[in-house]
Parts: sequence; C-alpha cells; structure tokens
Amino acid sequence: FLDDPCSAEAASSLALATAKERGLRQIEGLALPVLGWAQARQGREGLGRIRDGIAKLNEIGNRVSIPLFLTLRAEAEALDGAIANALASYEEALMFNAKELVYRPQTLIVRGELRCKLGQTESAEKDFREAIALARETGARGFELRATTGLARLIHGRGDTSAARNMLAPLYAWFTEGIDTVDLKGAKVLLGELA
Repeated sequence: FLDDPCSAEAASSLALATAKERGLRQIEGLALPVLGWAQARQGREGLGRIRDGIAKLNEIGNRVSIPLFLTLRAEAEALDGAIANALASYEEALMFNAKELVYRPQTLIVRGELRCKLGQTESAEKDFREAIALARETGARGFELRATTGLARLIHGRGDTSAARNMLAPLYAWFTEGIDTVDLKGAKVLLGELA
C-alpha cells in the first residue's frame, strides 16, 4: 500500500523463501501475489506468480485477502496491456467475498485510475466517490486520501480547480505524519498545481 514495489519484492521474496523452507503453504500463497505484483510494477513478468498464489490459496480453502490479490492481478494485467482482462479482474475482486471490505476501496481506486486512462471519466468518478465513502465508513484515511486525490485530479482536469482544492486540502491537512509517503507526496504536488 506504500506503492514501493522494490520493498514489496524484497519482503515477499523473504516470506516466500521461508514458507518454502518450512512448508507453510498459506504463507507461500500470500507471498506469491505480492511478489508478482512487485515484479510487474517493475516491468518484469509477475502475472504468473499472482495467479499461482491465488490458486494455492484456493486449494487450501483460504478466502481471506483474495479480493486484494485479484486487484493485484488486475493491475498486472493492465500493465501487460490486457485491459479487458484487467476490468474483468476488478469486477471479480469486487464480487469475491463481498463482505470483506478492507481492500474494497483499493480495488475501486485502481479501477478508477484505469478508467481515467481509458477516458471513462464518469465511471472513474463513481469509483472514486464509492471508495471515499467506504474509506470514511471504515476509518481508512489512507485509502480516503488516495481516492480523494484521484477524484480531485479528475475534477481539476475538467477545469474545476476550486472544487478539487476544496475537497483535497482539508483531508491532506489532517495528516501529521507519514508526509514522506507516496500518497501524501502526490497529494501535496496536486495541491501545488491547484493553488
């Protein structure tokens, strides 16, 4: 969630090695998708690892975190140019274990970002707004900031700089630590553009 594929690759590689050494199938299943996502984000093949991890978790009956890993698969598919597959994977992530809400805002945010790139701004706005509402409901301020930044960028692109600034500035000001994170740096840059 820190958008740091290098660190994610290092941590998941270590977890995977330990899991294989000790025969921990669940940890192996949890580490593989993160490793695959990190590799895909760095321009390498990672989609196979994500799929393998999801399959391993399904084999042992683990349904927890599958929506997150389906979201990671969608991101890797989009990076690979398989846009239709990515959109289908986002839908699958939102439908799979629908009561698991913890990762739902992230799924909506990255789908909204993809929809923005595809010029589907109305659908993207809906995704961002739904992510913001859910993040507020669950107290997930980090997801709220990420979704609000995406929505503010979209609204700014339409020419409504004032509305974009008014929605992002108070949320950004709420944060008193973690200022060096990718999300807060991005929000700060956008606020500078909106000034």
